[in-house]
Amino acid sequence: MQLLTVPETDIADLGSIVAAALAHSPAARALLADLERDQGIPETAVQDYYTRNRDRFLTPEALRRGVDPFAPAEPSDVLP
Repeated sequence: MQLLTVPETDIADLGSIVAAALAHSPAARALLADLERDQGIPETAVQDYYTRNRDRFLTPEALRRGVDPFAPAEPSDVLP
């Protein structure tokens, strides 16, 4: 059996390739769904991601006003 690997320096480049495959291939989406089906994500990991990536959870109105995602925000500026 031969195991194909990706050099560590090329790992970041896979993100756009994976995104393109998922956007255009029902088979890729089905494979991903199958691989993720039995994955359990602890609530602490979800909360940690949310806390570290607040810029991804700003409301459209907060984005229009130019709210700094890394400064303390009003609760109404961030999606729950």
